[in-house]
Amino acid sequence: MSNGALSELYSARPVTSSDVILFQSPGTVYLTTRLFQPGEGLWVIGGARKAGETAEQTASRRLMAETTLDVKLDRFTFIGIIEYIWPYRFQPPTDEGRHDINYIFGLEVTDHELTLIEANLDPAEYDTSAGLKPFTSVEMLKAAGVKQNIIDYY
Repeated sequence: MSNGALSELYSARPVTSSDVILFQSPGTVYLTTRLFQPGEGLWVIGGARKAGETAEQTASRRLMAETTLDVKLDRFTFIGIIEYIWPYRFQPPTDEGRHDINYIFGLEVTDHELTLIEANLDPAEYDTSAGLKPFTSVEMLKAAGVKQNIIDYY
């Protein structure tokens, strides 16, 4: 799809996405630093859904594309659906904003999987030098300046 067509789509319709919150019990979530809008800064793994995909298939596809981690669909735990109305976006016109409907999934990961993810973060999406950052409380998330919607996931 051309950038112009993508821009028109983002202006005309909500974008449906799936996000994956990486975690280890008890109570540690891992975020990475996304490079561009609308979710720049500390963020989760995920992205837009393709026509015909289930939300779980999107979560799996985006996780694989952005980290090389391939997991079975039954490992994803559905958390909920959140809508974002962003005042801006990466694609021109950047000031028109974007409306996202995101399916949120949790994925409990092993130490080995965390190492694999960190070593293979997509440099086109994330600051690979920052790696994955563990958070064990709402206070830690707030102190790091994490967006409220991510704090709500926790």
